[in-house]
Amino acid sequence: MMVTVEVDDNIVYALRERAMHAGLTFEEVVADQLRPVLGARSQLPRLNILNEIRIRVERGECDADIGMALGYTVARVGDLRRKLHMKPNRRKWV
Repeated sequence: MMVTVEVDDNIVYALRERAMHAGLTFEEVVADQLRPVLGARSQLPRLNILNEIRIRVERGECDADIGMALGYTVARVGDLRRKLHMKPNRRKWV
């Protein structure tokens, strides 16, 4: 459904910036912001979790290590990593 609303430019820029940094579309971020107002639970992962996963993947951590540190399954970390358009890292055995 398409909806047209008048919104302050600064709000639009902030939402676009948030979407870009989280690897999400503008529409996903706007919908996520509207869910609490409508009484629905957010279906998107919290942006800080996505940022944490991005940082850990960039550091070279594998999905299993990230999942263990954040309390997520390997599959869930993989799903979120793919949402960020990032490739998996191999486990580094020490």
